Amino acid sequence: MFNSGILDIAIGLIFIYLLLSLVCSAINEIIEAKLKMRASELERGIRQLLTEKNADGKVKESLVEKFYNHPLIFGLFEGRYDPKKVDAKTERYASGSNLPSYIPSKNFALALMDLVLPANSTPANPTTGDSTPSGAAGATASPTDTAGTAAAPIPVAPKPQQPLRNAVSNITNENVKRALFD
Repeated sequence: MFNSGILDIAIGLIFIYLLLSLVCSAINEIIEAKLKMRASELERGIRQLLTEKNADGKVKESLVEKFYNHPLIFGLFEGRYDPKKVDAKTERYASGSNLPSYIPSKNFALALMDLVLPANSTPANPTTGDSTPSGAAGATASPTDTAGTAAAPIPVAPKPQQPLRNAVSNITNENVKRALFD
């Protein structure tokens, strides 16, 4: 092709390696699709993150079922999450399940935050009746100008993350606290 044997061999080898890697990747994906190992490993990781155990090893609190049944996650797979399908011996979810093998980070974060602090749980401010935290949106600062007279009030920016931080600090599961605070 290029009248150079070495160049022809190098191009041929590159082509063969690319073709073999493509075939191996395709075979790997076919096997993965049948065994659903990614979905099983993802479920196991989420279960380890969201499950809290007592000192005696018994499960104390689990958000896993609530997490998988949350609308942002539930829409990613068919069927329902059933914690009884977890094999106690291997600690893996039943093979061939319809659980998602990938959860977008935005869906994961929003679902977890909604479990920790549901949208309708923000307490109403007793003075104004609205659901903004007291001292956040309604507070204003009124600095004085150089002549000693009060200037126009400057609104203080609200802290929308504060209710979430308060809710997370009330969680007993240290793994979830670390995942949400770090």
